[in-house]
Amino acid sequence: MSGPAVYEIKESAHADQLALTGVWNQSGDAIAAGLTNLVQFPWDDGVLLLGQATNGQLQSYKLTSSPPFVTPITSNFRLLNPCDILKPFVIGGQQHLIAYRAQQGELSFHRVNPNLTLSKPYQYHRLRSPGLTTGWTLLQPLTYMNMVYYVTYDIKSGAVEMFNVHVTATSEEDVPPLQTLNVWSWTWAHGWTHFAFFEFGGENFFFKINVDTPNVNIDHLNLDPNLRSNEVCTQQGKQLPENQDPGLMVRSFSMLNGSPYLMAYLPAEGKTTCFRVNSDCRGWTQVAQAKTVADSSDIVTYRIGDRSFALFY
Repeated sequence: MSGPAVYEIKESAHADQLALTGVWNQSGDAIAAGLTNLVQFPWDDGVLLLGQATNGQLQSYKLTSSPPFVTPITSNFRLLNPCDILKPFVIGGQQHLIAYRAQQGELSFHRVNPNLTLSKPYQYHRLRSPGLTTGWTLLQPLTYMNMVYYVTYDIKSGAVEMFNVHVTATSEEDVPPLQTLNVWSWTWAHGWTHFAFFEFGGENFFFKINVDTPNVNIDHLNLDPNLRSNEVCTQQGKQLPENQDPGLMVRSFSMLNGSPYLMAYLPAEGKTTCFRVNSDCRGWTQVAQAKTVADSSDIVTYRIGDRSFALFY
């Protein structure tokens, strides 16, 4: 297995093309092995990378746009218990994390403190419909008109939910003053995976692949969350022939020009292909293909200033 590596994503010398340039390869144990739930968010003049260790604790690393690129840092991020999904979001101008445990249907909302600790959690769960919180395989925070929401999905049942997050007037000591409520519940086909969310024209879209009934499409989440989502394009498998490969990973990223892009990675081959989402959002155009490290288990894309990067882990 190849070790972790960082690639910078740049404009190519060829018009409308991108290039992936390796800028860092792990030597020693800069990033611990066996991490899951890798997430990133802006921190100081770079990016803070978190990963969940096998004991459930969070390991921390600072990512920068110049050497050493990856630096382990001391932190004291402690979750109540290991989680199945970990996601960052910002509300009230402060960085937060959602830790989700699927079997219990439990969500824990933590504020990220400046001293690299987590607040006590605001906890939420609902064990009946609408808004049942067990069994999710997707949880994605996003914003509509400067308000915070998160979308969830269960790959087995096809249940899809949207919840809002609000700041409340008061809270218990060190617990974020937050409240979350179900906005809408719906049902899609089962089997959707490889979600990649992106913004286009200030609105929210997402790419996804169905592995039970093969399909590849892009959906639009309306500015009014009560209108749910609608397909912008569907049956686009020919544009991504490897869409049913069991090892495939898909991530979204953006460049300085603001256009959304998709990155498709085949770990067995170490092949990475980048696509620019077309302006009508009804497909995508290949803009790069590169031989990258093989056998990575996760990819984290991020921006620092006007530069774009991808960490292969």
